[in-house]
Amino acid sequence: MAKPDFALIGPGRLGLPLADRLEAGGVECVAVRGRHPVLGERRAPSAATWDTWDDPAEWRLPAVVFVCVPDHAIAEVGLFLACRHDLDGVSVLHTSGLLTADALDPVRRRGATA
Repeated sequence: MAKPDFALIGPGRLGLPLADRLEAGGVECVAVRGRHPVLGERRAPSAATWDTWDDPAEWRLPAVVFVCVPDHAIAEVGLFLACRHDLDGVSVLHTSGLLTADALDPVRRRGATA
């Protein structure tokens, strides 16, 4: 069985180590999106396309999208994804310890599992 691929939104202190561990386990990172290009370009996973919110590239949505942004930004990311992508068959997960999956309701309404 093939391992699902993933994208990372929020290449910070949690996101990049998570991506590193997943890649070490043989899971492909297809895209990284963040607000600070210097950080992301320096440390983006090897197979990933890098872009910022200000200059979005067209990236193929993978099986899983990890949202590793501060809690206050999770709803904004969910809205961004829901407005720009068909999310049927995509799992979108956030890494907040405080918020529930309800923070990603917009992506769920667009067909994602959250």
